[in-house]
Amino acid sequence: MQLSSTLPRHKSPDEVRQLLRGYEGRVYTLDARAISERTLGKYFPNTPMLAATVKVSGVVDPEQFVTNMEASFKHKFATKPQVIAGNMTVLTQSMEEVQEG
Repeated sequence: MQLSSTLPRHKSPDEVRQLLRGYEGRVYTLDARAISERTLGKYFPNTPMLAATVKVSGVVDPEQFVTNMEASFKHKFATKPQVIAGNMTVLTQSMEEVQEG
């Protein structure tokens, strides 16, 4: 069985693979820092990494995931609705920008 690894790196999957010394599974990378800082103004890696993991694992339909996360953010940030849009942007950008190698 081949395992996947999703890493919060600014490097390409091929660059990371060289560091993994013979690892033959799938490697995915995402610059969670850049997405987070660009969109939210601070480094919050959890949301980008969760989105990337959902995208590459296929465990949940991506559209359903986005819908569920929006509902979760609306509940979690009920007193701070201004943060919802940024977090939704982080989710969608992360799903688009995750790289496979």
